[in-house]
Amino acid sequence: MATVGLAVLLVVLAVLQYRWVAQFTAADRERQQTLLASRAEQVALDIDREVTRAFVWLQADPPFVLDRDELDRLRERAARWFHAAPYPQLVSEIYRVQLGPDGGSVLERFDREASAFAPASWTPPLEAWRDEVRRQTAKVRGQDADHGPHFGAVVDARLGAIVIPRRVLRRMGGTSFAVSPEMRFTIVLLDTAFLKDDFIPSLWTKYFPPSEQVLYSMAVVRAADGHTLLASEETDPGETRRHADVTMPLMRLRPNEFNRFFVEARQMDGPRPLPDGSGAARESPPPGEPGGRSESRITVSVLTGDGQRRAAERVFTMRRSSDPAWTLFIRHRAGSLEAAAGRTRRWNLGMSFGMLVLLAASFGLVVASARRSERLARQQMEFVAGVSHELRTPLAVIRSAAENLADGVVNDPPQVKRYGAVIAGEGRRLTDMVEQVMEYARFDAGRRAPAVEPVVPSAIVQGAVDALAPWLREHGVVVECRIEDGLPAVDGDAGALTRAVQNLVSNAAKYGDGQWVGVMARAARGRRGREVHVAVSDRGDGLSEGEHERIFEPFERGRRAIESQIPGAGLGLSLVRRTAEEHGGRVTVARTGDTTVFTLVLPASARPAGEPAPALAPHAPRT
Repeated sequence: MATVGLAVLLVVLAVLQYRWVAQFTAADRERQQTLLASRAEQVALDIDREVTRAFVWLQADPPFVLDRDELDRLRERAARWFHAAPYPQLVSEIYRVQLGPDGGSVLERFDREASAFAPASWTPPLEAWRDEVRRQTAKVRGQDADHGPHFGAVVDARLGAIVIPRRVLRRMGGTSFAVSPEMRFTIVLLDTAFLKDDFIPSLWTKYFPPSEQVLYSMAVVRAADGHTLLASEETDPGETRRHADVTMPLMRLRPNEFNRFFVEARQMDGPRPLPDGSGAARESPPPGEPGGRSESRITVSVLTGDGQRRAAERVFTMRRSSDPAWTLFIRHRAGSLEAAAGRTRRWNLGMSFGMLVLLAASFGLVVASARRSERLARQQMEFVAGVSHELRTPLAVIRSAAENLADGVVNDPPQVKRYGAVIAGEGRRLTDMVEQVMEYARFDAGRRAPAVEPVVPSAIVQGAVDALAPWLREHGVVVECRIEDGLPAVDGDAGALTRAVQNLVSNAAKYGDGQWVGVMARAARGRRGREVHVAVSDRGDGLSEGEHERIFEPFERGRRAIESQIPGAGLGLSLVRRTAEEHGGRVTVARTGDTTVFTLVLPASARPAGEPAPALAPHAPRT
C-alpha cells in the first residue's frame, strides 16, 4: 500500500512540476520582454531627448522676436549650441531658409568660426525644401497669423535633419506688433556618423552591458529606404529585423520634453526685455506634460509698461509621420525570446523530470533491495532448515549404527563390515555438505584463491566420478564417461574444479531419471582461443520455463526438485558457476531432446602440465 501511495505521489509531483515550470517560464519570458522593452525605450529616449534639445535650443527666441532681431537671436542660439550643448557634435550643419525679395528661397549656412550666417548654395538633398518654403508661406499669407494653419517641425529621414519653422513679429507702429505671415525655416543637419559610430553604441553599452550583449543582437535601420546603419557583430541584420523581439522608433521629437528644454534655453539666455522695453518675460511652465500630443504649450507672463500682466503662449508643433526616421530592432540571439524561453523550459523540465526519475529509480531500488533482502532471508532460512535436515539424516544413521555396534547387537563380521560402510558413506555425505558450505563462504567473503597450476582435464573428470562411485553404485546410477585424447591442460585449482564437476554429476544423478548420467570432455575453439568443455547430461524432466538462469543463484532450487522433495541445499550449481567464473570460464545449460546438458567451459592453458601458474584473481564477494 505504501508503495502504491509513493508511486501516486511521484505522478502528482511530476504533474505539478510540469505546470510550475510552464508558469515560471511564461512569467520569466514576460519579465524579460518587459525589461528588454524598457531598456530599448531608454536608448530611444536618450536619443530623442538630444534631438528634441536641438529642436528647442535652436528656436530663434520664443515667444516674441522682432523681424529685425530674428537673425541675431538665431545666430546666438546656434553659437551657444556648439559651445554649451551636452553633445554639440550631434549637429553637423545649421542652415537658415527664407524667401528673398524676388520670391526666391535664400539659403544661409552658419559659420562656426565667424559665428555668423553666410550665403550658401543649394545642394541636392536640400533642394526639396526650397519648394516647401514657398508652399508653406503661400499657405499662411492672408490668414490670421495667430489662428491660421501652422507648419509643424519635422525630422526629415531622407535628409537626416530637423526642420524648424519660425514666425516673427513685425512692428505695426508705436507699440503694436503683428505676427508675420512669412514662413522661415531652420534646417539642422544631424551628424549620422557620430550617431551610429559613437552615440548609439555608447547607449547600447550603457543599457546592455557586455554580459547581456552576448544574449541580444541589435540593428538600426533607416526607415526611408530600409538601409542598415548599425548592427551587432556576427549577426544577420535581416534576421534581427524580421524576427525582432522589440521594435523601437528613434529620432523623434518628444513633446513632453519641450517645457524642460525651453526653460533650460531661456535660463541660459537670461531675462530679455520686451520689444517695446516695457517689461520682462518670465517662463511659467504649466503643470503636467502633453504626453505625446502634436503640440506643446508654454505659458509666458509678460509685464507691460502700464504695470499690467498679460499672458501669452508659445506653441511648439510637430508633424506626425507614419514612419520614424530610424528604427531600432532588438532580437534574442537564440532566435527570439520565445525560443529562448522554450529552450529554458525544456532545460528546466529535463532537470526536474531527471530529478523525479532519479527519485523514482532510488525508490525502485529501495523496493527491489527490500524484496531481494526479504527473498535472501527466506532462502537463508530455507537453507538453514535444509542443511539441518540434511545433517540430521546422516547423523541419525551414524548414531544408530554406532549404538548397535557399541551395544553388541551386531557381532557378525560381514554385518559389522556393512555397518562400517554405512557409517563411512554417511560421513562422506556430511563431509561433502560441509565442504559446500565452506566453499560458498569462501566465495562470499572474496578470499584470495591459492596458487594454481596447469591440470589435465581427464584427471578432473575421473576424480569427480571416482569420488561419487560408492554413492552411484548404491543408487544404481550408471555413468557413461567419454574423454577425448590429447586434451589441453587448463589453469586452475584441481580440487575446486573437481568439486565443480562432482556437483554437476551429483545433480544429474539426483534430478535425472536416476539410471544414467553422461560425462564428456572435449576440446573446442571459442571466441578467445581454445577451450575445454566438460558436459554432464541426464534424462530427467528438465527445468521449467524461466529456471535456466535462476537455478545458478544461491539457495535456489528447481520447482520439480521441491515438489519431489529431493534433498539439497541449493548451493551446488551456484558454486559451479562461481568456480567457472573464477577460472575465467562459464557454465551453461541446454535441453536437447529428452536430455538436459550442463556444460562447464574452461579456457585452455598455454603452458604444459606441471609448470606453475599465477594465482587466480580474488573473487569479489556477492552482495
